Amino acid sequence: MITPETILEVESPQRGTRHLSLLTLLAVLITVLVPIVVLAVQRDTEEEWIKTEAIGNAQILAQQVHRSLESVDLILQAITGQVERDLMGDKRPQEKIIKSLASIKRSRPEFYRILITDEKGKVVYSDSKNAIHTDASKLRSYKAHVNRGRQGLFTGELVNSSKANLQFLALSRPYFTPQGKFAGVTVSILRRNYFVTTLESLTVNQGFNATILSRNGRILAASNELPDEKIYKKKITADVFNKWIQTNATEALEGQVRESKATQIVAFAPIKKYPYLVMASIPKGIALTAWTTHAYVMGAVSVFALIFIIVVYTLARKEALRRIEMEERLIVEKERAEQATKAKSEFLSKMSHELRTPLNAVLGFSQIMQNSKKEPPTKRQSNAITHIIKGGNHLLELIDEVLNLSKIEAGRLDLEISDVPLDGTYIACQELVEVAASDRGIQIVHSPEPTLSVRADPTRLKQVLLNLMSNAVKYNQANGMITVGYEEPTPGMVRIFVKDTGKGIPLETQSAIFEPFNRLGAEQSGIEGTGIGLTITKQLVEAMAGEVGFSSKYGSGSTFWFELPKAKNKVIEVKTEELSDNGLNLDDQSLNGKILYIEDNQENLSLMESIVEEQPGLEILSAMSAEVGLPMAQLERPDLILMDINLPGIDGYQALQLLQADMRTRNIPVIAVSAAAMPHDVSKGLEAGFKAYLTKPIQISDAISLIGKTLSS
Repeated sequence: MITPETILEVESPQRGTRHLSLLTLLAVLITVLVPIVVLAVQRDTEEEWIKTEAIGNAQILAQQVHRSLESVDLILQAITGQVERDLMGDKRPQEKIIKSLASIKRSRPEFYRILITDEKGKVVYSDSKNAIHTDASKLRSYKAHVNRGRQGLFTGELVNSSKANLQFLALSRPYFTPQGKFAGVTVSILRRNYFVTTLESLTVNQGFNATILSRNGRILAASNELPDEKIYKKKITADVFNKWIQTNATEALEGQVRESKATQIVAFAPIKKYPYLVMASIPKGIALTAWTTHAYVMGAVSVFALIFIIVVYTLARKEALRRIEMEERLIVEKERAEQATKAKSEFLSKMSHELRTPLNAVLGFSQIMQNSKKEPPTKRQSNAITHIIKGGNHLLELIDEVLNLSKIEAGRLDLEISDVPLDGTYIACQELVEVAASDRGIQIVHSPEPTLSVRADPTRLKQVLLNLMSNAVKYNQANGMITVGYEEPTPGMVRIFVKDTGKGIPLETQSAIFEPFNRLGAEQSGIEGTGIGLTITKQLVEAMAGEVGFSSKYGSGSTFWFELPKAKNKVIEVKTEELSDNGLNLDDQSLNGKILYIEDNQENLSLMESIVEEQPGLEILSAMSAEVGLPMAQLERPDLILMDINLPGIDGYQALQLLQADMRTRNIPVIAVSAAAMPHDVSKGLEAGFKAYLTKPIQISDAISLIGKTLSS
């Protein structure tokens, strides 16, 4: 239903465009003022900014160089681990390891040489056969491990090799025998230009220089290289660097670096795990140049932003008007849809009433003929009557399930969620299916869990479980078995499963199991069904925050299950007497009393008269309108009044009010008998004051039981 509040949610075109204009003006002010404020603040903080930039660059460089060194270290660890594993097997496949080392060298050009020595410093493996058996005992990489014992990675200083005409850095790791005895060293000799290339690739700012230093201040690599023959000997001589080394300060400092006479902003960052530092330096004068360039750029951006805002405002205003027009159309369409839904519900309710009225006569008279003691039917007649009742009940079931499905799809399903004990629900469902199961010799096995309960609507939970158990009976083999049990597949959820020993469902039709009105070929089997029970079951469980599923193997049976949230409380006591049948046993007592039935349908009147005639102690009076029935009630003073709701002229609700207002009839109990069987119809009738509400088509046993209870009370 469209309400005024719903309509107010959509702004008028004038209000929407007014907001857009204010936002545009605010955007213009921001576009003009923000650059001015930013540039003013930046002018005052340019030095702090450049220092922060230097520190950030140093940290980034340190991380990148750390990754480069760590990748080499990981290769060393892999090689060392392989050699140690070979030692455990007491074998050294020399050719295989040499090929492996050569492969690493080909894929990683930063490696000049990879050597593996024995415990005496003799090279036993290398990427080159020419290096095998050479003496490496004088290498610092070997001596460091012999002197330091069982240590990890060793990193040396930059070394200039005149013989090989290159500068290199050696990284090494020791390896040990399975008994923990020192067995040798794995040495990787890295080309210095590997680090130079890394630094040059990370130098992005104009005037920005990057340098890798050892802890004693010697330059290992730099982005703006000095000649190669000097680089490995060169040291930083600035006092500021020595001060930083001593204090380990983290702030950026000012000073002169190397040959540059310009004041530099310098920042250092250590490389984790390795005894090296990264130095990032930026000439201080670049700060003002960058600020000036930034000012020009921001001015240009502001101009373009203003143009962009104007264009966007024009387009947005047009789009806003279009969307408002669309929203107004949606409101109209929503109202039409709600009216259509309401009309559909009214149509279904009316159709239910119109179908139940003739069904009342069909099923009622069939029951009378089948159970008549005065004129019992022949065997042939009894068979025919059984088919009539079976077909009528099937039609009634179809009507009920179509109404249920329509109500769920319309989103008008009212749920009252509470803690529901599963065993109590099972007992109620088992009592309803045990007769049909017994007729086919089907055994029902239950795994009780008396303390287990779920969060659900009690009525809907019973409807779901009853549907699955009824299906398990209908589609089972004769003399088969049904197993009902509970599981907790995930914390906080309870799974209830119903397993049968039927034929199962073919794989090719399983995907359509929950489609409405699709019985998967069962309509040819002679088994009664509507084809929408599982559809309703799925939607009911999902409405209760649960999930439905199944598994089936053709020829071996099926297992249907549904999951619901587990109740918070652990123990719920269930009293058996609350679940037992408290109905009246008609064989133990006789009924006596006078009944007035007010009904405008002659077939329904005749049906009720026939029902009452089967009870010797009952007398029935009938009236086809309230205008006739009310004076009869005042005159005859019946013990019970049965009242149709949809009467011509004065309807059932008005007639009830008149009966309650009259001193002569106010104490006579009135039971509603109506084909209006929707839940809200029943609730409305009970709230109006009817003693009970009997829906058509009536079950004779239910009707007689209700009449007996009312008369006896």
